[in-house]
Amino acid sequence: MRRALHATLLAIASLTLVIPVAAQVTDEDEDEAGLEDEEGLEEEEEEEAEEEEEYEPVEDAEAGVGVPRTLCHGRRIRRVRVLGNRRVGDDDVLASVRSRAGNVCTDDRVADDARALWDLGFFDDIRVEAEPAEDRVDLIFRVRERPSISAVRYEGNSSVGNSDIDEVVELRSGSILSMQEVQRQLTRIRDLYAEKGYFLARIEPRLVRQPNNEVEVVFRIQEGAEVVVRRIRFVGNRHISGGDLRGIMQTGETGFFSFLTNNDNFQDERFDEDVTRLQAIYYDRGYLTMRVGTPRIELTPDRRFIDITIPLAEGPRFRIGRLRVVEQDDDGNEVEPLGGRRRVRELVAAEPGDWFSRTALGTSLLAVTRHYRDAGYAHVDVQPETDLDMDRNTVDLSIVVRRGPLTRIERINVRGNTKTRDSVIRREIRIAEGDLYSQTQLETSRAFIQALGYFERVELSESDGSAPDRIVVNVEVAERPTGTFNVGAGFSSIEAFIFTAQVQQQNLFGNGQSLNLQLQLSGLRQLVQIQFVEPYFFGTDWTFAIELFKTVRQFSSFTRDSTGGSLSFGHPIFDRRLSLFAQYRADYVQIGPRTGGFGAGQGLFQLNLLPIENNFRNGLQSSLRLTVTWDSRDNRIYPQNGLYASWSTEVADEVIGSATSWVRHRAFFRWYWELFSGVVLKMNTEWGLIASRQAPGPPVFERFYLGGIFNVRGFPLNSLGPRVGVPRTYAPPDGAIVPQFGEPVGGNMQLYYNLELEFPIIQQVGIRGVIFTDGGNAWNLDNYICQLPQPSEYVSSSDPCRVDLFDLRTSWGFGIRWISPLGPLRFEWGLPFMRIPGREQDIDFQFTIGNFF
Repeated sequence: MRRALHATLLAIASLTLVIPVAAQVTDEDEDEAGLEDEEGLEEEEEEEAEEEEEYEPVEDAEAGVGVPRTLCHGRRIRRVRVLGNRRVGDDDVLASVRSRAGNVCTDDRVADDARALWDLGFFDDIRVEAEPAEDRVDLIFRVRERPSISAVRYEGNSSVGNSDIDEVVELRSGSILSMQEVQRQLTRIRDLYAEKGYFLARIEPRLVRQPNNEVEVVFRIQEGAEVVVRRIRFVGNRHISGGDLRGIMQTGETGFFSFLTNNDNFQDERFDEDVTRLQAIYYDRGYLTMRVGTPRIELTPDRRFIDITIPLAEGPRFRIGRLRVVEQDDDGNEVEPLGGRRRVRELVAAEPGDWFSRTALGTSLLAVTRHYRDAGYAHVDVQPETDLDMDRNTVDLSIVVRRGPLTRIERINVRGNTKTRDSVIRREIRIAEGDLYSQTQLETSRAFIQALGYFERVELSESDGSAPDRIVVNVEVAERPTGTFNVGAGFSSIEAFIFTAQVQQQNLFGNGQSLNLQLQLSGLRQLVQIQFVEPYFFGTDWTFAIELFKTVRQFSSFTRDSTGGSLSFGHPIFDRRLSLFAQYRADYVQIGPRTGGFGAGQGLFQLNLLPIENNFRNGLQSSLRLTVTWDSRDNRIYPQNGLYASWSTEVADEVIGSATSWVRHRAFFRWYWELFSGVVLKMNTEWGLIASRQAPGPPVFERFYLGGIFNVRGFPLNSLGPRVGVPRTYAPPDGAIVPQFGEPVGGNMQLYYNLELEFPIIQQVGIRGVIFTDGGNAWNLDNYICQLPQPSEYVSSSDPCRVDLFDLRTSWGFGIRWISPLGPLRFEWGLPFMRIPGREQDIDFQFTIGNFF
């Protein structure tokens, strides 16, 4: 290569000389090349000015032969020009070379200039030409630019999306093509596929020429079969079973539910954390000298699975010897702990002679720390000191406390809220500026702020105040959209045609108020509703809500048309999560035969149950309701953890102007638990009881109806509960058929449950899956209904004279949920257990709009 860099000037014409300096420079040449410093350059120029312009042979160290110098060597340069460049400017090129007008031209410097231009990475061919001009020369650098990248594409990828690959590929449109960089991206893409379990993926680059000296870089991908972990084995584990060890690892063996967790893919980072987890479980059980050897990872011969073997050296198991909890002052002297020695010692969940557990120790340290921080000692330092006795396999443990100064909150900063007013956030904070510091109060405050549902995240941090006994609390929030405007139309399997329009703002004008305007028309329900909620009425802890509505609801045998409103007040009791609400509700109810409503099909069976027609009474329904609620959900709009429970008693009576008299009790219990990222276990249990002091009992339209997508899935809508037959004297209309299983009349008492496992499918667009099991039934307690005719085909669970709380109709199923522009959509398939032939289907598909619970 050195011979090429010191090529001989060849005379092409009497006035033109060409120097083929460097057509291409290899990586090996780049390793050999080096630029001289400025002082060396000046000295060389002075020496070259004194050289004679004549031919002198140059010794080539590689070839071992003399190479003649070029005719340019020793002459002064009149001008330096650049030809062939289009994107790179002349000044940028000339700034990289050392040959200048007025300097003496030397072969070594020309070679260095060519190498410097090559190192820029902009050119794939460089030639140097010289034209004599009297006693000087014009030096010409003729370059050919490398193409630029017009676009980067991927072909053949299906399991890994383009966006995922874009995150690791650093090639960008408009950048200069470098094959070394392209090769580096191949490695990054292969690593990405390996992380996702595709160890057999093959990636090849292809360049597609485009106009204007551009290329399109295409990565052709053959993903191959996904390689998953088939087996994880442990060697040397005598005291902890392999099943227990595998249970704490993120990396798991492939199994039936692997498609949910995706934990059977081998990932280096995740596996490194698994090694730490293995150490932790041994430390938790007292094996303090345990070591994890180098794991062996093997690809099976069919290249479809990975087998992992992990060697373990357990070592001896240690018990706690001496255990002390002491507090020291700044001078290291022991002092009386906060609350006394016994109180602090009780916070430590360990005793001498117990097996050592790192988790138990960590829990105890946190408990002691919280004890001091809740009393205002924000800077308390709690450290464990251990001393191993290898002969007796014991560890002496001392927990040393240094409390620091008593600290008050100097300032609370609220940041990140652009819409929500500071006051809305601050009123959820359970501690004020000037108060003593309290860790529990701050954690509770964060939970209350997060539970508002207005923020994607809420973070608390602390910084030093103006003095050692002062601390600054920073509340950082990231707001989320709280308003929706939906207009849409569609079809539901149970409601026929649906039209919805909704304007909802959960954080009205940033004041924390809620306003909801809703219109819904369907085959079963027509609803017009406006609702306003003020959670802090006039700046107090009182909640105020007002609602106006017009509803039409279709039951199996009648239509309930209601117009009215409600007024509610609520206030916390002892704890912010426990509240008492009082509501007055008044609505004028009209009962008529079922018409099918807006959008329903033709031929609906219209039936008035003559034996109980006295319960179809029109008039004003006026009621008072008291409700006690407990709400510890982490988010009121999209809960993933927490509990929401309620008990209510509602009374309607002639004394307050109601046309009917009844008392209704309802209780429900809703529980949410996030098992791991995005996978949530949910449970809902509801119980209800309604009774009346009037002889006919409560109105049919106020009784409980179960079955369908709104409560017990897998069964037809409102099909569960007591049923009565049609009297033989009743003559149905032409074309109508008397149902052999009777007509549902609703129950005085209901009980049902829903248990769900909800998991993400396409998290980015709000599509989630659900697996569920439901169960429930309703029972009649009124004697006069028990005396009505029985259906022609008897079913014990629908017997109006039989009450058995264990006689629940159950089902299981699966579904898909989508937070769409129309609103939350539910598509669910329910499969009844022990279905009733002729009345219930093997699988019941239903879909509707709205959340479940």
